[in-house]
Parts: sequence; C-alpha cells; structure tokens
Amino acid sequence: MIGFLLFEAMEELDFAGPWEIFSVWHDRFGGPSCVAIAGSIQPVTCRYGLRVLADVTLEEAPDLSALIVPGGEGSKATAEDEDVLDFVQATCNAGSDILSVCTGARILAAAGILKGKTATTHHSARDEARTWPDVAVSSERYVQDGAVWTSAGVTAGMDLALAYVAAVGGPETAKSVAAFVEYDEC
Repeated sequence: MIGFLLFEAMEELDFAGPWEIFSVWHDRFGGPSCVAIAGSIQPVTCRYGLRVLADVTLEEAPDLSALIVPGGEGSKATAEDEDVLDFVQATCNAGSDILSVCTGARILAAAGILKGKTATTHHSARDEARTWPDVAVSSERYVQDGAVWTSAGVTAGMDLALAYVAAVGGPETAKSVAAFVEYDEC
C-alpha cells in the first residue's frame, strides 16, 4: 500500500499528481493501492483551497510499501509537528520507501531521513536545503538515494511517481501508466 501524507496548506498537485499516477498503476496494472493519511479525519485545506479528507489517521495507518510526502507552504509547520515527524521516521525505519515532492523534502530533513543522502527540492527552497545537516543538494528533477526519493517542484512529482513505478513495477508498466494518463515524460 502507498500512503500519502496530508497536511494543511500542502500543494494540491504535489499530492494529486502522484495520486493519479499510483492510482492508475493500481487500478489498471496491478500496483499497490493508495491511502490518504493525516493527523485527523477533519478536512485538510490545500494551498489553493482544495479540501481533501484522509482515509485514516497517523495512528491508524496500515503498513506501507511507500510514503509520499507532498510540499507546499504547509511543509514549514508540518516540519515542526513531532507526531508527523515520528510517523515519517517510523515508516522509514519499517523499511518503506519514502518519496517527497517539492518542499516535502523539508519534512524528510526534519525527520532526519535525508542525513547522508543526496536530495532535491523546489528551486526556491534549495538555499534552505543547503543548510540541512549532511545533505547533498541536487538540482535534478528527481533523485533516488537508496529508499529515499525526492523531487523538485510540483509537476516533478509526476516524474518521480513514474520513475518509481518503473523501478518497482517495471519500465513497460510505467510506459503504460504514462500513456494512459497521456503524460509524455517516461
């Protein structure tokens, strides 16, 4: 199962783009199912006003093969939320792949997951990222460093999702998902 962390003021496409890629992988090509996870079941208001609901709380989250952490303005406050950081760290420690989109890397850094890793983030946050302890900052569109995957801003999350599908489900599956959603990058 692939989990998606939801939080206030997250960037809509950071969540919705990868959700679409992974959901098509699940529904049409046998990939893992998706679950939305948040601190509560109350509506989460995204950066531009879209409201979404989690399926489960952090405490109710099932075992995950991967966790997607979106970015956005809300990543600053979320990077200080000990419950979220504990959840992200525990998910990583359980052997799940951890993927961040945009400034979701800020949350991974706060959880200590990026130490000793190469990572990328939105271009506007790269100077901040250079202050994170023991993190090599890349300007690539997405970076995989072991079980930790990071991507640059917004639409790069879809590139990341398709690269993850290719790595886990195979290149042909990723091409089929990309063709179905009419996405040229793959």
